[in-house]
Amino acid sequence: MKWGGRPRVPDRQAMEGILFVLRTGCQWNALSRTGICSSTTAFRRFQQWCRAGVFRRLWKASLQEYDELPDDPQIRHNEVFREVPVKRGRAVLVNHPNRYDGAVPPLRHLALEIGADSREVLGELGYRAEEIERLLASGAIHGPAADVMTPEADA
Repeated sequence: MKWGGRPRVPDRQAMEGILFVLRTGCQWNALSRTGICSSTTAFRRFQQWCRAGVFRRLWKASLQEYDELPDDPQIRHNEVFREVPVKRGRAVLVNHPNRYDGAVPPLRHLALEIGADSREVLGELGYRAEEIERLLASGAIHGPAADVMTPEADA
């Protein structure tokens, strides 16, 4: 049997109030002045939903496996990932987050093998070719075989 009184505030409206408080950090008592819903209603619903595990389920439901992300329509629309050719096929990379003039910045260099840039980086830091080769030979750093990439080949 339902008693008289005010009609129940829709769940969506209560959730908007809860999220407003959580997002902005405003006090629960200040929520009533926003016009979203009363602070009492939002806080009561928040407590009920916490006990019922609603927020825990929301958190878990929003997580996806990494392999599923490229197939998500919104992620595809936002161009979050970029597929690039590599030696043994194709690789999916996270795209640059910034858009300059509305365009994704170009991919200038892709180092997918461990140590692929060791010689270049150490050379830029001032190491001589002999020192770099000694570090490679000792196993202190990794890099491709000397005949694949040499500092002279970049010049």
